[in-house]
Amino acid sequence: MPRRFLVLFTLVFTACPMAMASLAEAIAARPGEIIEVPAGRHLIDAPLLFTVDGGGLYGPGTIVQTDPSQPIVRVDHAAGVRIEGVTLTRPEGARETPESAIRADHARDLVIRRVRIVDNHSQAGAITLRDCERTTLTDCDIINYKTIGIDDRTTSPLFGYAFHCIDGTGIFVTRSIHTTIANNRIIEERLLPTEASKDEHSLGSVTDGAEPLNLGELGSRVVRDGYVDNWHQGSAIVVTGPTQSRHTIIQGNLIVNSAQGIDLHSDYANVSGNVIDRCMIGIKAMHGSYGVVVSGNTITGADLWGMVFGPGTASHGTEPAEEGGEPREWNGDAGLIIANNLIADYGNGNEYWNWGGRREDGAGGYAIAFLAGQLDTNPPYTDILLTGNMVLTGGRTQDPLMPPKYRYALYLEGWDGDTRTNPTAAKDIRVESNTFHPGLRGISNAKFGE
Repeated sequence: MPRRFLVLFTLVFTACPMAMASLAEAIAARPGEIIEVPAGRHLIDAPLLFTVDGGGLYGPGTIVQTDPSQPIVRVDHAAGVRIEGVTLTRPEGARETPESAIRADHARDLVIRRVRIVDNHSQAGAITLRDCERTTLTDCDIINYKTIGIDDRTTSPLFGYAFHCIDGTGIFVTRSIHTTIANNRIIEERLLPTEASKDEHSLGSVTDGAEPLNLGELGSRVVRDGYVDNWHQGSAIVVTGPTQSRHTIIQGNLIVNSAQGIDLHSDYANVSGNVIDRCMIGIKAMHGSYGVVVSGNTITGADLWGMVFGPGTASHGTEPAEEGGEPREWNGDAGLIIANNLIADYGNGNEYWNWGGRREDGAGGYAIAFLAGQLDTNPPYTDILLTGNMVLTGGRTQDPLMPPKYRYALYLEGWDGDTRTNPTAAKDIRVESNTFHPGLRGISNAKFGE
């Protein structure tokens, strides 16, 4: 073969490494290297697994997981892995899955950037991080991540029931530290909480679970005639793992058609500059969230609560060790700054019909709510600054002169005027320089010297 043809053949071969091996074979043959995913569709039937430091994927290609029982990418006990630029999806007929698109366990310095995840319909997170450190998750698109499922709470002595639901989470993080979730777009366009969906899938109907129906203290409060209202489950972004997750940044994300936009159970968290459009709940922080800043967020079309804060069942005081056990350190909610957030268009999302729309007076929930403890043992939320926020009656889809759809702009459960009537209710609250349009019952049920 003439030399010029040999050189040309060598250049073509090295420029197309994936032409000679599957993605899985390339990862196994080149541990610790970043593998290019060329343009086109690449079918797999097992997860692409990274267990060696420094590996990863990049490129314009689309990876299609044909086995619904498997994740698409797994990172397990590896550091410095990078997943960039690829599209991850599942084919028609295999989109309903118990698994994530990306699942990372015990990863450090993981980077997930400009990844597009489409049609991973699951009760698991489209991206799931467990026991990770210093993850950066930025500029990703997560499109159509929800599914029809069963929320099974029968094994909990507090609940003791199961029900049909819409469920699904875009980004799920637990027991992780130093996590950055920024500038992502998490959008559901397919499975919306409409009356037609409720009827078609028997949403909210109590059903069999792992254990027989045995209503606990909290279950007996919400189950009425074999039905629960809160059948729209899941969140666009969850950071949980109370007492373990900490130092979290959630910034600049666009969230559309979520159940809960951002659900936070993390210490030392900054939630800022996010835009949440149409949701049951915009932002929630509970279950022992200490040192949290919620600032500069825009929430439109919330149908139950724009923002809600409360102790939650996982919060507790310092507890001595029981026989054979370990003592529990204090896990409470305190040190909360809520500043310069905008809530508008309340009640104009997809499911106001399931909340205030079913009431004769048309009153829904609250734009901003502080809940008392779910249990008598929950410590109260303390040391709260609420400043510079704006709650508007109207919005892009509602004339400001029309009656509001929320009861109060600011609601404190367990308060009556200037008296705290419940020892687990929020306390040590400073409210200043806010613009609150009154709801159907006024600005607030509590008084702060206004």
